[in-house]
Amino acid sequence: MPAPIFTPAYEPTLSGYSDEKAAKVRRAEFEGGYSQRSRVGPNALGRTVPVQWEVPDSVKTYIDGFFEARGGSEAFQYQLPWDGTAKLWTAEAWTVVPIGKRGVETMWRLSATLRQEFDIL
Repeated sequence: MPAPIFTPAYEPTLSGYSDEKAAKVRRAEFEGGYSQRSRVGPNALGRTVPVQWEVPDSVKTYIDGFFEARGGSEAFQYQLPWDGTAKLWTAEAWTVVPIGKRGVETMWRLSATLRQEFDIL
């Protein structure tokens, strides 16, 4: 079954953006300070990306509901605005904070950290 597609009406802000990469490496230590290293599998380089949206109530409801429905464990497809292709992600934790009013509509800051997944679909 294909992963759900995440399509928020607003792009995340670039303020505070960072693309954190971490390689999974096996390491064998030997006497004299020598070591041997190897990647752990074909997808050894994973990413975590903190993202943030400043959105009206209706969009906050969509994003928050989408993440809740996945429960932190179900991967979804999402193309970051600065990436060339959609990738699989999970969001295990996110924060929703009211930041004021724009006209009559409440505005929200929604922050999440997306973790790249390598599921077989």
